[in-house]
Amino acid sequence: MSFKVNDPVFNGVGEPALVRKVDKASQKTELDQDQQMVRQAFRHGYLKGMEPETRLDFNSFMDEIGNETEPSKKAERLQEKITELEDNFSPKNYLLLNYLKAELSHIMNTYHYHPRIFSVRDDGLY
Repeated sequence: MSFKVNDPVFNGVGEPALVRKVDKASQKTELDQDQQMVRQAFRHGYLKGMEPETRLDFNSFMDEIGNETEPSKKAERLQEKITELEDNFSPKNYLLLNYLKAELSHIMNTYHYHPRIFSVRDDGLY
């Protein structure tokens, strides 16, 4: 398997850990299994592939909208952030954009909230 530094993984007994170092030559991976640190780093899900600064942006934004009590407000804030990222698209934000879209979809389906206007990719329409 392929792991990046700062990705979540699970050890043999199913406990989450954080990849600290990957040595492809020796095929060894160094893990940090401090559960308090792992819970803090992945408090919004065990999302793989994000760069450290992108993960910080994601966590801080999710913390921010986590303070909203109404699902409609959360969805509106997510849509604003998605639109902002799409307007200023950068390949480094590709995963962040997809994770935010997934969170928006989750809120819409869980709380049966369907905004009047929201964006989807053209290839997703029939």
